[in-house]
Amino acid sequence: MIKGTSEKIFESYHSEIKKAFGLDIISEYGATESGIIAYECIEGNMHLNMEGVLVEEVDGEIIITNLQLQSFPIIRYQLGDYISLAPRDKKCACGMNHLILEEVTGRIGENVYGIHNTYPSLYFYYIFKNLSKREHLNLNYQVIQDKKGVLEFRLEQEINDIEMTLLRDEIKVYFKQDILISIFTNVKLLAVNGKFKSFISNVKL
Repeated sequence: MIKGTSEKIFESYHSEIKKAFGLDIISEYGATESGIIAYECIEGNMHLNMEGVLVEEVDGEIIITNLQLQSFPIIRYQLGDYISLAPRDKKCACGMNHLILEEVTGRIGENVYGIHNTYPSLYFYYIFKNLSKREHLNLNYQVIQDKKGVLEFRLEQEINDIEMTLLRDEIKVYFKQDILISIFTNVKLLAVNGKFKSFISNVKL
């Protein structure tokens, strides 16, 4: 088994890992406060670890209760992630009856500052998800903001002119003309204190 944890597993990772090891990568989602929250089955769905943690979705935010800690219980803790839970009656072809976590959509509390308006960093998730779903364009990305109204998009891959236009058009859907953007391709993504972040803000208000 090859397991990916701590960081988001991008679509493009699967083919590279299978090429290197002959196996696909399996995702899991967890936190220090809760242990493993969800894990991927053979059908590709993320099932909740219902034996170890209770998961609630309140206004799109995950709330967790740890069922295993005895000396220091964690009860209805706001973990700081936006999520999407599948309907309770959704069944998986793998046969497990554990509830399904559809998506971990982003972190709470990270803002993007335009020239005039403020936006949630969750927009980046949807920009690249839309490109993947609609155009089958899977990109590993990182966005950096050093000053208000300006964003730098960094991509690990090289993309052609058509793909560049698709990306720019999708960005404009969310930020209109309120932010100036620059896009750099075929670059190494940065780590902060040894941990990868899809959005890095250096804006001082």
